[in-house]
Amino acid sequence: MDIEERFRTAIIMAEHYTDFRTFAADGMVYLGFSLTEVQEDISEFMMNGPRLRMVMAQRGEAKSTLAALYAVWRLLQKPSTRVLIVSGGETQASEVATLVVRLITTWGIFEYLRPDRAAGDRTSITDGFDIHYALRGVIDKSPSVACVGITAQLQGKRADLLIPDDIETTKNGLTQTQRAHLLLLSKEFTSICADGHILYLGTPQTKDSIYNTLPGRGFEVRIWPGRFPSGEEIEKYGSKLAPSIARKIMLNPALQTGHGIDGKRGAPTDPERYNDAALCEKELDQGPEGFQLQYMLDTSLADAARQQWRISDFIIANFSWESVPEVVPYRADPSMLVPLAANFPVSQTKLYYAANAQTTYRPLQDLMMFIDPAGGGEDELGYAVTGALGPYIHLLTMGGLRGGFKAENIKRILQTLLDYKIKYVRAESNMGHGLFEMNLLGELAKAAADWNGKPEPFFKEVAVEGEYSTGQKERRIIDSMVSAMQRHYIVIHQQVFDDDVRCGEQHAADKRNLYSFWAQVSNLTTDRKSLAHDDRIEAVAGAIRFHKSRLIEDEESAAKRRAEADAREYMANPMGYEEDKRPTKGGGARSLVNKRRARK
Repeated sequence: MDIEERFRTAIIMAEHYTDFRTFAADGMVYLGFSLTEVQEDISEFMMNGPRLRMVMAQRGEAKSTLAALYAVWRLLQKPSTRVLIVSGGETQASEVATLVVRLITTWGIFEYLRPDRAAGDRTSITDGFDIHYALRGVIDKSPSVACVGITAQLQGKRADLLIPDDIETTKNGLTQTQRAHLLLLSKEFTSICADGHILYLGTPQTKDSIYNTLPGRGFEVRIWPGRFPSGEEIEKYGSKLAPSIARKIMLNPALQTGHGIDGKRGAPTDPERYNDAALCEKELDQGPEGFQLQYMLDTSLADAARQQWRISDFIIANFSWESVPEVVPYRADPSMLVPLAANFPVSQTKLYYAANAQTTYRPLQDLMMFIDPAGGGEDELGYAVTGALGPYIHLLTMGGLRGGFKAENIKRILQTLLDYKIKYVRAESNMGHGLFEMNLLGELAKAAADWNGKPEPFFKEVAVEGEYSTGQKERRIIDSMVSAMQRHYIVIHQQVFDDDVRCGEQHAADKRNLYSFWAQVSNLTTDRKSLAHDDRIEAVAGAIRFHKSRLIEDEESAAKRRAEADAREYMANPMGYEEDKRPTKGGGARSLVNKRRARK
C-alpha cells in the first residue's frame, strides 16, 4: 500500500468510526463476541469521560479488551497519538498492550496503519510498536504503543493516552508500606501524560487501595459490579457506582434482592455476560471473599480475613476521663454511632459510643505513659496515656512527634505528664539501650527546678522505667491488643481524635494518613512491614500491655484469695454439712463409734 492510499484510508476510517461505541461493537465481533449493554456503557465512559478517569468492573467484563479497542480507536482518530500501558509487573507486557498490537497487525482494516520495519518503525510489544511513519508524522522518540512495568524507569516517558492496567496486585498492594511505594510511583503518571488522558483499569485489593486516592487527585472513578448491590451494600459505592446501574435500582428496587445462592443478593447487572447461575457458580468456586472482591469490587470481606480485629471493636467514651463508669457497655447500635469527619483517615468506618448503664463512677487507676522513642528519619516519637478501672483500659490521649528527643517534643511530653498527673513512664529501651530513659530523667530533674520560670515539685515524683521488646513487631502489637479489643475492653477518649489530627499536621497532606493512629489500627496485619509507620500504635500497644499484665496479676490474686477462702471453708466443714444439720459438739463419726461400744 502506497503512502497516498494510506492517507485516504486513514481519513475514511476516522470519519466512519467517529463514535467509539460503534468501533467497540465491530471490534468485539471481530474477536468473536458481541457488545453487551454494560460494555456499551463502559465504552461511552471511556470515550466521553473526563481526562482523568478509572474503570472498575467485574472480572470477565472485558474491560481490558475494551481498553485495547479504545487505544486503537484513539490511534485511528489521530495516528500521531502516543499510547503507554503501565502493567503491574516489572517488565512483562500487559493484556492490553498485547491486544492493541494484535488488532493492528491481524485485523485487515488496519493494514494502512502497520509499521514499515525497513523505514525504522518499531514492531515490539515490550520495546515499542509504531504506526506507519508517514501517518505518525512528527518524529518522536516515544513509540506509538509501549508497555512498561510499574517498577520500571518511568521518568522520561511521554504519552497522550496512559493506561495503568491493574498496577495494584496481591503482590504489591496488600500492605501499607507497599501501597505507599506504589502511590509514589503512580504520581509520575501526570508528568508523563501532562495534557493527555489517563484511563485506570483495576480491582482494589484492600479498602485502603491506592485507587481510593484517585477521587482526591481529580480522577472520576466509575464502578460496574457483577450484581446490583443490596440495600446494605450500596452505601459502600457512594457516587462511584455507575449512574446506569443506580438509575435501574431507583426505577426497580426489586433488582437488589431475590437472587444469588441464598436469595439475598441482587440480580446480575450484565446477564448477557454472566447470568444468575453463572455468578452463583463463581461465588461457590471462589468463596464469598473472592467473589466480593473480584465481582462486586468490595474489599470488606477480604480485609476482614487478613485482620485480627475490627476498628469498630473500640468503645468511644462519652464521659470525662476524671471519673469513669465501672461498667462500660458495648452496643453496636445505630443510635450510638460516633459522627466522624468526612476526611477521617479510614473510609467506611463505624465507631460506637459507650451505651448507657446504671453503674458507679470512679477515678481511673494506674495512670501511666508509654513512649516509643523515634528511630530517626521520618519516624515519630510515639506516646500514649492510659488508665484502667476494672477490666477496662482507657486511652486518654496519644500522638507522634517528629524529630525525636528535641526540646519542643520533650516539653510536650512533660506537659502531658503534668496535665494528667502521671507519675509513671515506661519506654521502649531497644534504641540506645536505656539512653532515652536516662535523658528523660535528666529533663524531669531540670523541669522540677525550673518549669516556666518556677520550680515544679511534681516532676520529682515521676518514675521512668525501660522495657525491651522482642519478636516480630506486628505480631507483638497484635498480641498486646487483640484480646482486649475483641472483648471491647479498650475505651478511646475524645482527645485521641484531636491529637491524632494535630500530630498529623506535622506531615505533608498526602502522608498524614500513614501516620494516623486510626489508619495504623485499620491496616495492621501479621504481614511484616504491613505499616509504613507504626509509632503511634506501638505506643498504644505498649501501654495496653502494661495494664494487661496488671489486670492478670489482679485476676490471679483474686483467684488465689478465692482458693484460700475455699480451703478455710473446707477445713471448717470438711463433710460439707448444711449449716442447720451440722452435728453437735462431740458428734459425728467418732461419737457413733463410741455409742456402738457402749451398747456392747
